[in-house]
Amino acid sequence: MNTPILSLHELNQLIRETIEAGFPETCLVTAEIASLREDRKGHCYLELVERDEQSIIAQIRATIWSYNYRVISRQFRAATGTPITKGIKILAEVEVTFHERYGLSLNILDIDPSYTMGEMARRRKEILDRLEKEGLIHKNRDLDFPVLPLNIAVISSEKAAGYEDFMNHVTSNPYGYRFNVQLLRAVMQGDNAESSILDALARCSERGEFFDLAVIIRGGGGEADLHCFDSYEMGRAIANLPVPLIAGIGHHRDRTVVDEVAHTSVKTPTAAAELVIQAVREFELVVTGLEGRYIHASRSFLEQLNESLHRVSREMEHLVTRFLAVEGGELRRLSRALMSAPRIVSSQILRLETLKSRCESHARFRVQQERQGIEHAAILIRTHLGSLLNRLRAALDGKQMQVSLLDPANVLKRGYSITYCREGVLKDSKNAAPGDIIRTILYSGEVKSRVTEVKGDGKEETAEVQGSDRGTGTDNI
Repeated sequence: MNTPILSLHELNQLIRETIEAGFPETCLVTAEIASLREDRKGHCYLELVERDEQSIIAQIRATIWSYNYRVISRQFRAATGTPITKGIKILAEVEVTFHERYGLSLNILDIDPSYTMGEMARRRKEILDRLEKEGLIHKNRDLDFPVLPLNIAVISSEKAAGYEDFMNHVTSNPYGYRFNVQLLRAVMQGDNAESSILDALARCSERGEFFDLAVIIRGGGGEADLHCFDSYEMGRAIANLPVPLIAGIGHHRDRTVVDEVAHTSVKTPTAAAELVIQAVREFELVVTGLEGRYIHASRSFLEQLNESLHRVSREMEHLVTRFLAVEGGELRRLSRALMSAPRIVSSQILRLETLKSRCESHARFRVQQERQGIEHAAILIRTHLGSLLNRLRAALDGKQMQVSLLDPANVLKRGYSITYCREGVLKDSKNAAPGDIIRTILYSGEVKSRVTEVKGDGKEETAEVQGSDRGTGTDNI
Protein backbone atom coordinates (compact mmCIF):
# COMPACT_ATOMS: atom_id res chain seq x y z
CA MET A 1 0.00 0.00 0.00
CA ASN A 2 1.65 3.20 -1.27
CA THR A 3 -0.73 5.81 0.34
CA PRO A 4 1.17 9.11 0.67
CA ILE A 5 1.53 10.66 4.09
CA LEU A 6 0.42 14.33 4.15
CA SER A 7 0.71 16.94 6.80
CA LEU A 8 -2.49 18.77 7.77
CA HIS A 9 -1.31 21.90 5.94
CA GLU A 10 -0.57 19.86 2.82
CA LEU A 11 -4.02 18.23 3.04
CA ASN A 12 -5.73 21.61 3.38
CA GLN A 13 -3.71 22.97 0.42
CA LEU A 14 -4.92 20.02 -1.63
CA ILE A 15 -8.52 20.69 -0.58
CA ARG A 16 -8.09 24.35 -1.51
CA GLU A 17 -6.73 23.55 -4.94
CA THR A 18 -9.58 21.08 -5.51
CA ILE A 19 -12.24 23.62 -4.52
CA GLU A 20 -10.70 26.39 -6.61
CA ALA A 21 -10.57 24.05 -9.57
CA GLY A 22 -14.16 22.90 -8.99
CA PHE A 23 -15.56 26.43 -8.51
CA PRO A 24 -13.59 28.61 -10.94
CA GLU A 25 -16.43 31.14 -11.20
CA THR A 26 -18.92 32.80 -8.89
CA CYS A 27 -22.37 31.32 -8.22
CA LEU A 28 -25.70 32.54 -6.89
CA VAL A 29 -26.83 31.23 -3.49
CA THR A 30 -30.04 31.78 -1.49
CA ALA A 31 -29.77 31.55 2.30
CA GLU A 32 -30.94 33.02 5.58
CA ILE A 33 -28.63 35.18 7.66
CA ALA A 34 -28.40 33.45 11.05
CA SER A 35 -25.90 35.92 12.53
CA LEU A 36 -23.99 39.04 11.42
CA ARG A 37 -21.00 40.85 12.91
CA GLU A 38 -18.95 43.86 11.81
CA ASP A 39 -15.39 44.43 12.98
CA ARG A 40 -13.50 47.66 13.46
CA LYS A 41 -12.11 47.55 9.95
CA GLY A 42 -15.55 47.46 8.37
CA HIS A 43 -15.52 43.78 7.37
CA CYS A 44 -18.80 41.91 7.78
CA TYR A 45 -18.84 38.28 8.96
CA LEU A 46 -22.01 36.24 8.52
CA GLU A 47 -23.37 32.80 9.31
CA LEU A 48 -25.65 31.55 6.55
CA VAL A 49 -28.16 28.74 7.05
CA GLU A 50 -30.91 26.91 5.23
CA ARG A 51 -33.84 25.53 7.18
CA ASP A 52 -36.63 23.07 6.58
CA GLU A 53 -39.79 23.18 8.65
CA GLN A 54 -38.11 21.86 11.78
CA SER A 55 -34.35 22.35 11.73
CA ILE A 56 -31.25 23.71 9.99
CA ILE A 57 -30.20 21.49 7.07
CA ALA A 58 -27.18 23.49 5.87
CA GLN A 59 -24.78 26.05 7.36
CA ILE A 60 -21.66 27.92 6.24
CA ARG A 61 -19.61 31.01 7.10
CA ALA A 62 -19.50 34.01 4.77
CA THR A 63 -17.60 37.28 4.55
CA ILE A 64 -18.22 40.66 2.92
CA TRP A 65 -14.99 42.60 2.82
CA SER A 66 -15.19 46.24 3.82
CA TYR A 67 -14.63 47.68 0.30
CA ASN A 68 -17.71 45.74 -0.90
CA TYR A 69 -19.76 45.92 2.29
CA ARG A 70 -20.11 49.73 2.26
CA VAL A 71 -21.56 49.69 -1.27
CA ILE A 72 -23.72 46.57 -0.83
CA SER A 73 -25.25 47.69 2.50
CA ARG A 74 -26.03 51.19 1.19
CA GLN A 75 -27.73 49.86 -1.95
CA PHE A 76 -29.64 47.22 0.02
CA ARG A 77 -30.96 49.77 2.55
CA ALA A 78 -31.98 52.19 -0.19
CA ALA A 79 -33.89 49.50 -2.09
CA THR A 80 -35.59 47.63 0.78
CA GLY A 81 -35.71 50.17 3.59
CA THR A 82 -34.15 47.46 5.78
CA PRO A 83 -30.47 46.93 6.69
CA ILE A 84 -28.68 43.68 6.12
CA THR A 85 -29.44 41.92 9.38
CA LYS A 86 -30.04 38.48 10.78
CA GLY A 87 -33.32 36.76 10.06
CA ILE A 88 -33.70 37.91 6.44
CA LYS A 89 -33.21 35.78 3.35
CA ILE A 90 -30.81 36.94 0.63
CA LEU A 91 -29.80 36.06 -2.91
CA ALA A 92 -26.03 36.57 -3.03
CA GLU A 93 -23.31 36.26 -5.64
CA VAL A 94 -20.51 34.37 -3.92
CA GLU A 95 -17.05 32.89 -4.39
CA VAL A 96 -16.34 29.57 -2.73
CA THR A 97 -13.03 29.85 -0.84
CA PHE A 98 -11.00 27.60 1.41
CA HIS A 99 -8.29 28.72 3.80
CA GLU A 100 -5.76 26.32 5.27
CA ARG A 101 -6.43 27.65 8.77
CA TYR A 102 -9.97 29.02 8.72
CA GLY A 103 -11.57 26.39 6.52
CA LEU A 104 -14.42 26.70 4.02
CA SER A 105 -16.33 29.99 3.60
CA LEU A 106 -18.11 32.13 1.04
CA ASN A 107 -16.90 35.51 -0.16
CA ILE A 108 -20.03 37.59 -0.91
CA LEU A 109 -19.56 39.90 -3.86
CA ASP A 110 -23.14 41.24 -4.24
CA ILE A 111 -26.68 40.89 -2.81
CA ASP A 112 -29.88 41.24 -4.82
CA PRO A 113 -32.31 43.47 -2.81
CA SER A 114 -35.33 42.54 -4.96
CA TYR A 115 -35.08 38.90 -3.86
CA THR A 116 -35.07 39.91 -0.18
CA MET A 117 -38.02 42.22 -0.71
CA GLY A 118 -39.93 39.39 -2.37
CA GLU A 119 -39.02 37.00 0.41
CA MET A 120 -40.08 39.53 3.03
CA ALA A 121 -43.39 40.05 1.28
CA ARG A 122 -43.87 36.29 0.88
CA ARG A 123 -43.03 35.67 4.52
CA ARG A 124 -45.39 38.45 5.62
CA LYS A 125 -48.18 36.97 3.49
CA GLU A 126 -47.60 33.49 4.93
CA ILE A 127 -47.82 34.90 8.46
CA LEU A 128 -50.99 36.84 7.69
CA ASP A 129 -52.55 33.80 6.02
CA ARG A 130 -51.75 31.70 9.08
CA LEU A 131 -53.23 34.28 11.42
CA GLU A 132 -56.30 34.50 9.21
CA LYS A 133 -56.69 30.71 9.23
CA GLU A 134 -56.40 30.63 13.03
CA GLY A 135 -59.04 33.36 13.38
CA LEU A 136 -56.59 35.85 14.89
CA ILE A 137 -56.23 38.50 12.19
CA HIS A 138 -59.31 40.49 13.31
CA LYS A 139 -59.53 39.34 16.94
CA ASN A 140 -58.09 42.53 18.46
CA ARG A 141 -59.93 44.70 15.95
CA ASP A 142 -63.23 43.15 17.03
CA LEU A 143 -62.76 44.49 20.58
CA ASP A 144 -64.83 47.58 21.35
CA PHE A 145 -62.76 50.75 21.37
CA PRO A 146 -63.01 52.19 24.91
CA VAL A 147 -65.44 55.06 25.33
CA LEU A 148 -63.12 56.83 27.78
CA PRO A 149 -59.49 55.63 27.25
CA LEU A 150 -57.73 57.26 30.19
CA ASN A 151 -55.59 54.29 31.36
CA ILE A 152 -53.05 53.54 28.62
CA ALA A 153 -50.24 50.98 28.39
CA VAL A 154 -47.42 52.17 26.11
CA ILE A 155 -44.97 49.65 24.69
CA SER A 156 -41.82 51.55 23.74
CA SER A 157 -38.31 52.48 24.75
CA GLU A 158 -38.12 55.03 27.56
CA LYS A 159 -35.54 57.16 25.72
CA ALA A 160 -37.18 56.95 22.32
CA ALA A 161 -38.12 60.14 20.52
CA GLY A 162 -41.45 58.58 19.53
CA TYR A 163 -42.35 57.93 23.17
CA GLU A 164 -41.38 61.50 24.06
CA ASP A 165 -43.59 62.85 21.24
CA PHE A 166 -46.52 60.72 22.43
CA MET A 167 -46.17 61.85 26.06
CA ASN A 168 -45.78 65.53 25.13
CA HIS A 169 -48.91 65.36 23.02
CA VAL A 170 -51.13 63.65 25.61
CA THR A 171 -49.91 65.71 28.59
CA SER A 172 -50.19 69.08 26.81
CA ASN A 173 -53.52 68.43 25.08
CA PRO A 174 -55.62 71.60 24.64
CA TYR A 175 -58.57 70.18 26.63
CA GLY A 176 -56.68 69.56 29.85
CA TYR A 177 -57.38 65.82 29.94
CA ARG A 178 -55.32 63.79 32.38
CA PHE A 179 -54.19 60.36 31.22
CA ASN A 180 -52.71 57.57 33.32
CA VAL A 181 -49.91 56.31 31.06
CA GLN A 182 -47.96 53.18 32.07
CA LEU A 183 -44.74 52.53 30.13
CA LEU A 184 -43.96 48.87 29.44
CA ARG A 185 -40.30 49.13 28.46
CA ALA A 186 -39.11 47.30 25.35
CA VAL A 187 -36.24 47.41 22.86
CA MET A 188 -37.76 48.55 19.57
CA GLN A 189 -34.89 47.83 17.17
CA GLY A 190 -31.96 45.45 16.85
CA ASP A 191 -31.52 41.74 17.40
CA ASN A 192 -33.40 41.66 20.72
CA ALA A 193 -36.34 43.78 19.59
CA GLU A 194 -38.79 40.95 18.92
CA SER A 195 -38.26 39.11 22.22
CA SER A 196 -38.35 42.38 24.17
CA ILE A 197 -41.63 43.49 22.57
CA LEU A 198 -43.16 40.03 23.16
CA ASP A 199 -42.24 40.30 26.83
CA ALA A 200 -43.90 43.73 27.07
CA LEU A 201 -47.04 42.39 25.36
CA ALA A 202 -47.15 39.51 27.85
CA ARG A 203 -46.96 41.98 30.76
CA CYS A 204 -49.72 44.04 29.20
CA SER A 205 -51.91 40.95 28.85
CA GLU A 206 -51.33 39.92 32.48
CA ARG A 207 -52.38 43.38 33.73
CA GLY A 208 -55.10 43.92 31.15
CA GLU A 209 -57.77 44.76 33.74
CA PHE A 210 -55.82 47.92 34.67
CA PHE A 211 -55.72 49.32 31.10
CA ASP A 212 -58.34 50.71 28.73
CA LEU A 213 -56.02 50.73 25.74
CA ALA A 214 -52.50 49.68 24.62
CA VAL A 215 -50.21 51.60 22.26
CA ILE A 216 -47.05 50.30 20.59
CA ILE A 217 -44.66 53.06 19.50
CA ARG A 218 -41.37 52.78 17.68
CA GLY A 219 -38.47 54.31 19.45
CA GLY A 220 -37.67 56.95 16.83
CA GLY A 221 -35.73 54.61 14.49
CA GLY A 222 -35.79 54.65 10.74
CA GLU A 223 -37.71 52.44 8.38
CA ALA A 224 -34.76 50.10 8.25
CA ASP A 225 -35.81 48.33 11.45
CA LEU A 226 -39.31 47.24 10.55
CA HIS A 227 -38.52 43.57 9.98
CA CYS A 228 -39.06 42.69 13.67
CA PHE A 229 -42.72 43.72 13.32
CA ASP A 230 -43.32 41.04 10.67
CA SER A 231 -43.51 38.25 13.26
CA TYR A 232 -46.11 35.55 13.72
CA GLU A 233 -45.52 35.39 17.51
CA MET A 234 -45.98 39.15 17.80
CA GLY A 235 -49.13 39.06 15.70
CA ARG A 236 -50.61 36.28 17.85
CA ALA A 237 -49.71 38.10 21.07
CA ILE A 238 -51.43 41.29 19.87
CA ALA A 239 -54.50 39.34 18.71
CA ASN A 240 -54.86 37.79 22.18
CA LEU A 241 -54.53 41.06 24.10
CA PRO A 242 -57.58 41.75 26.32
CA VAL A 243 -57.55 45.44 25.31
CA PRO A 244 -57.46 47.17 21.89
CA LEU A 245 -53.99 48.07 20.61
CA ILE A 246 -52.99 51.11 18.54
CA ALA A 247 -49.90 50.62 16.36
CA GLY A 248 -47.91 53.80 15.72
CA ILE A 249 -44.56 52.48 14.55
CA GLY A 250 -43.95 55.35 12.13
CA HIS A 251 -43.43 54.20 8.54
CA HIS A 252 -44.87 54.93 5.12
CA ARG A 253 -44.10 51.71 3.25
CA ASP A 254 -45.99 48.43 3.21
CA ARG A 255 -48.06 47.56 6.26
CA THR A 256 -46.41 45.13 8.68
CA VAL A 257 -48.02 42.18 10.46
CA VAL A 258 -48.42 44.38 13.54
CA ASP A 259 -50.37 46.96 11.49
CA GLU A 260 -52.67 44.25 10.12
CA VAL A 261 -53.40 42.63 13.49
CA ALA A 262 -53.69 45.79 15.62
CA HIS A 263 -57.10 47.28 16.39
CA THR A 264 -56.05 50.58 14.76
CA SER A 265 -52.88 51.47 12.85
CA VAL A 266 -51.56 55.03 12.49
CA LYS A 267 -48.38 56.35 10.92
CA THR A 268 -46.73 58.10 13.87
CA PRO A 269 -46.73 58.13 17.69
CA THR A 270 -48.19 61.66 17.54
CA ALA A 271 -51.11 60.36 15.48
CA ALA A 272 -51.66 57.64 18.09
CA ALA A 273 -51.78 60.28 20.83
CA GLU A 274 -54.19 62.39 18.79
CA LEU A 275 -56.46 59.37 18.29
CA VAL A 276 -56.65 58.83 22.06
CA ILE A 277 -57.29 62.51 22.75
CA GLN A 278 -60.04 62.69 20.15
CA ALA A 279 -61.72 59.62 21.65
CA VAL A 280 -61.90 61.38 25.02
CA ARG A 281 -63.02 64.58 23.27
CA GLU A 282 -65.88 62.72 21.57
CA PHE A 283 -66.91 61.32 24.94
CA GLU A 284 -66.88 64.81 26.43
CA LEU A 285 -68.99 66.17 23.56
CA VAL A 286 -71.47 63.33 24.00
CA VAL A 287 -71.66 64.00 27.74
CA THR A 288 -72.00 67.74 27.14
CA GLY A 289 -74.79 67.13 24.65
CA LEU A 290 -76.53 64.81 27.08
CA GLU A 291 -76.09 67.41 29.81
CA GLY A 292 -77.83 70.06 27.66
CA ARG A 293 -80.62 67.69 26.79
CA TYR A 294 -80.99 66.75 30.44
CA ILE A 295 -81.15 70.39 31.53
CA HIS A 296 -83.72 71.20 28.84
CA ALA A 297 -85.79 68.14 29.71
CA SER A 298 -85.54 68.97 33.42
CA ARG A 299 -86.76 72.53 32.89
CA SER A 300 -89.66 71.32 30.74
CA PHE A 301 -90.52 68.71 33.33
CA LEU A 302 -90.41 71.29 36.16
CA GLU A 303 -92.70 73.61 34.22
CA GLN A 304 -95.17 70.78 33.71
CA LEU A 305 -94.97 69.93 37.40
CA ASN A 306 -95.54 73.59 38.34
CA GLU A 307 -98.66 73.77 36.18
CA SER A 308 -99.92 70.48 37.63
CA LEU A 309 -99.24 71.78 41.13
CA HIS A 310 -101.31 74.93 40.54
CA ARG A 311 -104.16 72.84 39.11
CA VAL A 312 -104.07 70.45 42.03
CA SER A 313 -103.91 73.39 44.45
CA ARG A 314 -107.10 74.88 43.00
CA GLU A 315 -108.85 71.50 43.12
CA MET A 316 -107.72 70.97 46.71
CA GLU A 317 -109.04 74.38 47.73
CA HIS A 318 -112.48 73.52 46.30
CA LEU A 319 -112.48 70.07 47.92
CA VAL A 320 -111.39 71.43 51.30
CA THR A 321 -114.18 74.02 51.23
CA ARG A 322 -116.77 71.33 50.55
CA PHE A 323 -115.27 69.06 53.19
CA LEU A 324 -115.33 71.79 55.82
CA ALA A 325 -118.97 72.54 55.05
CA VAL A 326 -119.93 68.86 55.46
CA GLU A 327 -117.81 68.30 58.54
CA GLY A 328 -119.06 71.56 60.10
CA GLY A 329 -122.60 70.15 60.20
CA GLU A 330 -121.37 66.91 61.73
CA LEU A 331 -119.36 68.85 64.25
CA ARG A 332 -122.43 70.80 65.34
CA ARG A 333 -124.36 67.54 65.79
CA LEU A 334 -121.60 66.13 67.95
CA SER A 335 -121.49 69.35 69.96
CA ARG A 336 -125.18 69.03 70.79
CA ALA A 337 -124.60 65.41 71.75
CA LEU A 338 -121.78 66.38 74.09
CA MET A 339 -123.99 68.88 75.90
CA SER A 340 -126.19 65.99 77.07
CA ALA A 341 -123.17 63.84 78.04
CA PRO A 342 -123.08 64.76 81.81
CA ARG A 343 -126.63 63.43 82.32
CA ILE A 344 -125.79 60.19 80.51
CA VAL A 345 -122.56 59.77 82.49
CA SER A 346 -124.36 60.25 85.83
CA SER A 347 -126.96 57.63 84.87
CA GLN A 348 -124.23 55.14 83.93
CA ILE A 349 -122.31 55.77 87.18
CA LEU A 350 -125.43 55.00 89.24
CA ARG A 351 -125.99 51.81 87.26
CA LEU A 352 -122.37 50.74 87.81
CA GLU A 353 -122.58 51.30 91.57
CA THR A 354 -125.71 49.12 91.73
CA LEU A 355 -123.96 46.33 89.85
CA LYS A 356 -120.96 46.66 92.15
CA SER A 357 -123.07 46.21 95.26
CA ARG A 358 -124.79 43.11 93.84
CA CYS A 359 -121.42 41.56 92.87
CA GLU A 360 -119.94 42.09 96.34
CA SER A 361 -122.98 40.49 98.07
CA HIS A 362 -122.98 37.48 95.77
CA ALA A 363 -119.23 37.02 96.21
CA ARG A 364 -119.47 37.00 100.02
CA PHE A 365 -122.23 34.35 99.87
CA ARG A 366 -120.20 32.07 97.54
CA VAL A 367 -117.06 32.41 99.70
CA GLN A 368 -119.04 31.36 102.82
CA GLN A 369 -120.42 28.29 101.01
CA GLU A 370 -116.97 27.20 99.78
CA ARG A 371 -115.43 27.62 103.24
CA GLN A 372 -118.07 25.35 104.83
CA GLY A 373 -117.49 22.70 102.14
CA ILE A 374 -113.73 22.75 102.78
CA GLU A 375 -114.13 22.37 106.56
CA HIS A 376 -116.47 19.36 106.13
CA ALA A 377 -114.02 17.70 103.73
CA ALA A 378 -111.19 18.21 106.24
CA ILE A 379 -113.15 16.41 109.00
CA LEU A 380 -113.83 13.45 106.72
CA ILE A 381 -110.17 13.21 105.65
CA ARG A 382 -108.90 13.22 109.24
CA THR A 383 -111.40 10.49 110.28
CA HIS A 384 -110.73 8.09 107.38
CA LEU A 385 -106.96 8.78 107.27
CA GLY A 386 -106.44 7.64 110.91
CA SER A 387 -108.27 4.37 110.31
CA LEU A 388 -106.32 3.72 107.09
CA LEU A 389 -102.97 4.35 108.79
CA ASN A 390 -103.79 1.87 111.60
CA ARG A 391 -104.64 -0.89 109.11
CA LEU A 392 -101.46 -0.27 107.08
CA ARG A 393 -99.32 -0.29 110.26
CA ALA A 394 -100.73 -3.69 111.34
CA ALA A 395 -100.11 -5.18 107.88
CA LEU A 396 -96.54 -3.84 107.87
CA ASP A 397 -95.80 -5.43 111.25
CA GLY A 398 -97.02 -8.82 109.94
CA LYS A 399 -94.79 -8.59 106.87
CA GLN A 400 -91.84 -7.63 109.00
CA MET A 401 -92.33 -10.75 111.21
CA GLN A 402 -92.48 -12.99 108.11
CA VAL A 403 -89.28 -11.47 106.74
CA SER A 404 -87.57 -12.02 110.09
CA LEU A 405 -88.56 -15.70 110.12
CA LEU A 406 -87.25 -16.17 106.55
CA ASP A 407 -83.92 -14.45 107.23
CA PRO A 408 -81.13 -16.97 106.28
CA ALA A 409 -79.23 -16.11 109.45
CA ASN A 410 -82.19 -17.18 111.63
CA VAL A 411 -82.64 -20.34 109.52
CA LEU A 412 -78.95 -21.27 110.05
CA LYS A 413 -79.32 -20.47 113.75
CA ARG A 414 -81.99 -23.16 114.03
CA GLY A 415 -79.46 -25.81 112.89
CA TYR A 416 -79.79 -25.67 109.13
CA SER A 417 -76.77 -25.28 106.80
CA ILE A 418 -76.00 -24.42 103.12
CA THR A 419 -73.64 -26.64 101.09
CA TYR A 420 -71.79 -25.41 97.97
CA CYS A 421 -70.17 -27.65 95.37
CA ARG A 422 -68.29 -26.25 92.37
CA GLU A 423 -69.36 -22.71 93.23
CA GLY A 424 -73.08 -23.67 93.19
CA VAL A 425 -75.57 -24.58 95.94
CA LEU A 426 -75.74 -28.39 96.35
CA LYS A 427 -79.40 -29.42 96.26
CA ASP A 428 -79.14 -32.97 94.84
CA SER A 429 -76.60 -35.74 95.59
CA LYS A 430 -76.32 -36.34 91.86
CA ASN A 431 -74.49 -33.01 91.58
CA ALA A 432 -71.60 -34.24 93.77
CA ALA A 433 -68.98 -36.87 93.00
CA PRO A 434 -66.31 -38.63 95.07
CA GLY A 435 -63.25 -36.44 95.42
CA ASP A 436 -65.21 -33.15 95.14
CA ILE A 437 -64.52 -30.47 97.71
CA ILE A 438 -67.73 -29.17 99.21
CA ARG A 439 -68.14 -26.09 101.39
CA THR A 440 -70.80 -26.05 104.15
CA ILE A 441 -72.00 -22.69 105.56
CA LEU A 442 -73.10 -22.87 109.25
CA TYR A 443 -74.63 -20.25 111.53
CA SER A 444 -71.13 -19.63 112.82
CA GLY A 445 -68.28 -20.41 110.41
CA GLU A 446 -67.99 -22.88 107.49
CA VAL A 447 -66.63 -26.41 106.87
CA LYS A 448 -64.76 -27.74 103.83
CA SER A 449 -65.07 -31.50 103.14
CA ARG A 450 -63.95 -34.03 100.55
CA VAL A 451 -66.63 -36.41 99.24
CA THR A 452 -65.70 -40.13 99.52
CA GLU A 453 -69.08 -41.68 98.68
CA VAL A 454 -72.40 -40.53 97.22
CA LYS A 455 -75.77 -42.26 97.71
CA GLY A 456 -79.11 -41.25 96.25
CA ASP A 457 -82.69 -42.45 95.76
CA GLY A 458 -83.77 -41.46 99.29
CA LYS A 459 -81.20 -43.72 100.91
CA GLU A 460 -79.00 -42.56 103.70
CA GLU A 461 -75.95 -40.83 102.43
CA THR A 462 -72.59 -41.31 104.09
CA ALA A 463 -69.51 -39.32 103.46
CA GLU A 464 -66.14 -39.56 104.91
CA VAL A 465 -64.88 -36.06 105.09
CA GLN A 466 -61.90 -34.25 106.39
CA GLY A 467 -62.38 -30.59 107.09
CA SER A 468 -61.98 -27.69 109.35
CA ASP A 469 -64.20 -25.23 110.99
CA ARG A 470 -63.35 -21.84 109.56
CA GLY A 471 -64.57 -20.37 112.74
CA THR A 472 -61.81 -22.30 114.57
CA GLY A 473 -59.18 -21.38 111.99
CA THR A 474 -57.99 -25.04 111.24
CA ASP A 475 -57.98 -26.70 107.80
CA ASN A 476 -56.98 -30.35 107.28
CA ILE A 477 -57.61 -30.43 103.53
